Amino acid sequence: MQRNRIVIDCDPGIDDTFALILCIKKLDVAGIVAVGGNTGLRFTSRNARYVTELTGRTDIPVYAGYDQPMLGNAVRAEYVHGVGGLGDLDIPEPKKQLEKEHGVDFLIRTFMNENDVSLVAIGPLTNVAQALLKEPELKKRIPEILIMGGEISPRWRNSISPLIRKPQRSSWNQESRSGCSA
Repeated sequence: MQRNRIVIDCDPGIDDTFALILCIKKLDVAGIVAVGGNTGLRFTSRNARYVTELTGRTDIPVYAGYDQPMLGNAVRAEYVHGVGGLGDLDIPEPKKQLEKEHGVDFLIRTFMNENDVSLVAIGPLTNVAQALLKEPELKKRIPEILIMGGEISPRWRNSISPLIRKPQRSSWNQESRSGCSA
Protein backbone atom coordinates (compact mmCIF):
# COMPACT_ATOMS: atom_id res chain seq x y z
CA MET A 1 0.00 0.00 0.00
CA GLN A 2 1.42 3.39 -1.01
CA ARG A 3 1.51 5.91 1.81
CA ASN A 4 0.93 9.61 1.22
CA ARG A 5 4.12 11.69 1.32
CA ILE A 6 3.88 14.80 3.48
CA VAL A 7 5.83 17.61 5.12
CA ILE A 8 4.49 18.69 8.50
CA ASP A 9 4.74 22.28 9.74
CA CYS A 10 3.80 22.34 13.43
CA ASP A 11 4.24 23.74 16.92
CA PRO A 12 4.41 20.55 18.97
CA GLY A 13 2.59 21.08 22.19
CA ILE A 14 0.43 18.25 23.45
CA ASP A 15 -1.93 18.23 20.45
CA ASP A 16 0.67 18.36 17.67
CA THR A 17 2.78 15.75 19.44
CA PHE A 18 -0.07 13.26 19.12
CA ALA A 19 -0.65 14.32 15.51
CA LEU A 20 3.05 13.82 14.72
CA ILE A 21 3.03 10.33 16.22
CA LEU A 22 -0.01 9.34 14.15
CA CYS A 23 1.35 10.85 10.93
CA ILE A 24 4.75 9.20 11.40
CA LYS A 25 3.07 5.83 11.97
CA LYS A 26 0.62 6.10 9.04
CA LEU A 27 2.22 8.35 6.40
CA ASP A 28 5.52 8.93 4.62
CA VAL A 29 6.84 12.00 6.45
CA ALA A 30 9.51 13.73 4.36
CA GLY A 31 10.32 16.30 7.04
CA ILE A 32 9.07 18.25 10.02
CA VAL A 33 9.35 22.02 10.39
CA ALA A 34 8.83 23.50 13.85
CA VAL A 35 7.32 26.93 14.44
CA GLY A 36 6.87 28.91 17.63
CA GLY A 37 3.28 28.77 18.79
CA ASN A 38 1.94 26.79 21.73
CA THR A 39 5.32 27.49 23.27
CA GLY A 40 8.58 28.91 21.99
CA LEU A 41 10.62 27.47 19.12
CA ARG A 42 13.25 26.18 21.54
CA PHE A 43 10.69 23.73 22.91
CA THR A 44 8.64 23.03 19.76
CA SER A 45 11.76 22.03 17.85
CA ARG A 46 12.90 19.92 20.82
CA ASN A 47 9.50 18.22 21.02
CA ALA A 48 9.51 17.41 17.29
CA ARG A 49 12.96 15.81 17.60
CA TYR A 50 11.80 13.91 20.69
CA VAL A 51 8.85 12.46 18.74
CA THR A 52 11.15 11.17 16.00
CA GLU A 53 13.19 9.39 18.67
CA LEU A 54 10.09 8.11 20.47
CA THR A 55 8.73 6.61 17.23
CA GLY A 56 12.10 5.22 16.15
CA ARG A 57 12.14 7.49 13.07
CA THR A 58 15.24 9.60 13.60
CA ASP A 59 15.73 9.43 9.83
CA ILE A 60 13.01 12.09 9.46
CA PRO A 61 14.73 15.50 9.32
CA VAL A 62 13.54 18.21 11.73
CA TYR A 63 14.03 21.90 10.92
CA ALA A 64 13.57 25.04 12.97
CA GLY A 65 11.47 27.77 11.41
CA TYR A 66 10.32 31.06 12.90
CA ASP A 67 9.65 31.65 16.59
CA GLN A 68 7.65 34.88 16.34
CA PRO A 69 4.61 35.81 14.23
CA MET A 70 5.05 38.21 11.33
CA LEU A 71 2.73 40.79 12.89
CA GLY A 72 2.12 41.50 16.54
CA ASN A 73 3.43 39.64 19.53
CA ALA A 74 3.43 35.91 20.08
CA VAL A 75 0.49 34.60 22.09
CA ARG A 76 1.59 31.33 23.65
CA ALA A 77 -0.68 28.63 25.05
CA GLU A 78 1.63 27.67 27.90
CA TYR A 79 -1.35 27.82 30.26
CA VAL A 80 -2.62 24.74 28.38
CA HIS A 81 0.57 23.03 27.14
CA GLY A 82 3.02 24.03 29.87
CA VAL A 83 6.24 25.97 29.37
CA GLY A 84 7.92 23.06 27.55
CA GLY A 85 4.83 22.28 25.51
CA LEU A 86 4.13 18.81 26.93
CA GLY A 87 2.31 19.66 30.14
CA ASP A 88 4.16 18.45 33.20
CA LEU A 89 6.11 15.83 31.25
CA ASP A 90 9.83 16.33 31.71
CA ILE A 91 11.54 14.91 28.64
CA PRO A 92 15.28 14.52 28.08
CA GLU A 93 17.04 16.64 25.49
CA PRO A 94 16.93 14.57 22.27
CA LYS A 95 20.16 13.21 20.84
CA LYS A 96 18.85 14.00 17.36
CA GLN A 97 20.07 17.39 16.19
CA LEU A 98 18.15 19.98 14.21
CA GLU A 99 19.04 20.24 10.54
CA LYS A 100 21.23 23.25 9.78
CA GLU A 101 18.98 24.52 6.96
CA HIS A 102 16.25 26.95 8.00
CA GLY A 103 12.77 25.43 7.92
CA VAL A 104 11.50 27.95 5.37
CA ASP A 105 14.35 27.11 3.00
CA PHE A 106 13.54 23.41 3.42
CA LEU A 107 9.89 24.08 2.52
CA ILE A 108 10.91 26.01 -0.58
CA ARG A 109 13.51 23.45 -1.68
CA THR A 110 11.14 20.53 -1.15
CA PHE A 111 8.10 21.95 -2.93
CA MET A 112 10.08 23.52 -5.78
CA ASN A 113 11.82 20.21 -6.54
CA GLU A 114 9.17 17.57 -5.77
CA ASN A 115 5.59 17.24 -6.94
CA ASP A 116 4.33 14.31 -4.87
CA VAL A 117 4.39 15.92 -1.42
CA SER A 118 1.48 17.50 0.45
CA LEU A 119 1.85 20.08 3.19
CA VAL A 120 0.17 19.46 6.54
CA ALA A 121 0.15 22.71 8.54
CA ILE A 122 -1.08 22.17 12.09
CA GLY A 123 0.47 25.17 13.82
CA PRO A 124 0.74 28.90 13.17
CA LEU A 125 1.26 29.55 9.46
CA THR A 126 4.30 31.82 9.88
CA ASN A 127 6.72 29.46 8.11
CA VAL A 128 4.28 28.86 5.25
CA ALA A 129 3.65 32.59 4.81
CA GLN A 130 7.38 33.39 4.91
CA ALA A 131 8.09 30.68 2.33
CA LEU A 132 5.41 32.09 0.00
CA LEU A 133 6.81 35.60 0.40
CA LYS A 134 10.36 34.43 -0.26
CA GLU A 135 9.39 32.26 -3.26
CA PRO A 136 6.08 33.37 -4.85
CA GLU A 137 6.20 30.48 -7.37
CA LEU A 138 5.74 28.12 -4.42
CA LYS A 139 1.98 28.67 -4.59
CA LYS A 140 1.93 26.84 -7.92
CA ARG A 141 4.13 24.03 -6.64
CA ILE A 142 2.34 22.84 -3.49
CA PRO A 143 -0.25 20.38 -4.79
CA GLU A 144 -2.23 20.27 -1.56
CA ILE A 145 -2.18 21.89 1.85
CA LEU A 146 -4.13 20.57 4.80
CA ILE A 147 -4.63 23.11 7.55
CA MET A 148 -5.86 22.56 11.08
CA GLY A 149 -6.74 25.78 12.83
CA GLY A 150 -8.58 27.24 15.72
CA GLU A 151 -8.25 29.96 18.26
CA ILE A 152 -8.38 29.75 22.01
CA SER A 153 -6.58 32.92 22.98
CA PRO A 154 -7.14 34.84 26.23
CA ARG A 155 -9.31 37.32 24.32
CA TRP A 156 -11.44 34.61 22.67
CA ARG A 157 -11.13 31.85 25.27
CA ASN A 158 -14.64 30.51 24.57
CA SER A 159 -14.50 30.63 20.78
CA ILE A 160 -13.32 27.82 18.58
CA SER A 161 -12.94 28.30 14.86
CA PRO A 162 -15.13 26.18 12.58
CA LEU A 163 -11.87 24.87 11.07
CA ILE A 164 -11.13 22.93 14.22
CA ARG A 165 -14.50 21.19 14.02
CA LYS A 166 -14.11 20.14 10.40
CA PRO A 167 -10.68 19.71 8.77
CA GLN A 168 -10.35 21.89 5.69
CA ARG A 169 -8.64 20.92 2.46
CA SER A 170 -7.29 23.29 -0.08
CA SER A 171 -5.86 22.46 -3.47
CA TRP A 172 -4.01 25.50 -4.70
CA ASN A 173 -3.60 24.37 -8.27
CA GLN A 174 -5.90 22.56 -10.71
CA GLU A 175 -4.84 19.06 -9.68
CA SER A 176 -6.51 17.43 -6.72
CA ARG A 177 -4.56 14.83 -4.81
CA SER A 178 -5.55 12.67 -1.89
CA GLY A 179 -3.90 13.43 1.43
CA CYS A 180 -4.43 12.68 5.09
CA SER A 181 -7.35 13.97 7.11
CA ALA A 182 -6.05 15.41 10.32
